[in-house]
Amino acid sequence: GGGEAGADPTGAKWIQDAASWEQEDAAVEDEEEESWADMKMGDLAADMLAAFSGIDLPTISYAAKTESAHPSGMPRVALQLEAALEQVLVRSATGGSGGERKVQETSQIWAMLGEYKSILGEYEEATDARLKSVRALDSSGWRKDFDSYEDYAAVTKVMVEGVLNDIEAGRGGSADSLRLHVKSVVKVGEKQGFEESDAYAQMSSLLEKVNALSS
Repeated sequence: GGGEAGADPTGAKWIQDAASWEQEDAAVEDEEEESWADMKMGDLAADMLAAFSGIDLPTISYAAKTESAHPSGMPRVALQLEAALEQVLVRSATGGSGGERKVQETSQIWAMLGEYKSILGEYEEATDARLKSVRALDSSGWRKDFDSYEDYAAVTKVMVEGVLNDIEAGRGGSADSLRLHVKSVVKVGEKQGFEESDAYAQMSSLLEKVNALSS
């Protein structure tokens, strides 16, 4: 009898653990669906800052005073970028910005990284960063709110044009993957009555370009 009684609490604990794991998994899934932009800020920072590691900028273009004595040997401009990025992320993580603003800032940082990677000739990473810039605005209310729609259209344009440039230059990329995305942005514009706007016009003309390439 004694052995059985001893086993019970352990069994119960195991069941409780399993139940709580399931709840945690469900909660994580809910969060992911709710807003991609609310991903852990630490992970986001690490992901973004990784883009700055191993920077190889031409040192000749910097005057002596802009060179840093930093042990990493990174030019001062890169360190300043890194510091600015960390500040924005810390402010976002500590609620210094409203949710909407946080989403905006996250999107803007990814867009800047996309531009930066493109300058370095790292086109695949540039495309990835631009895609993340779009995804960051997924939860911004762009399907209903006109200002958010304009922002979403703007980052979509940058992403799509980046891929189209890659295709044109023979660096790879597929127009098929873009078609559904642009089509959905155009459809939302029609549904919400945004047809008179520049954002809608740009999306429509992009859709024509993408359709021409993917047909």
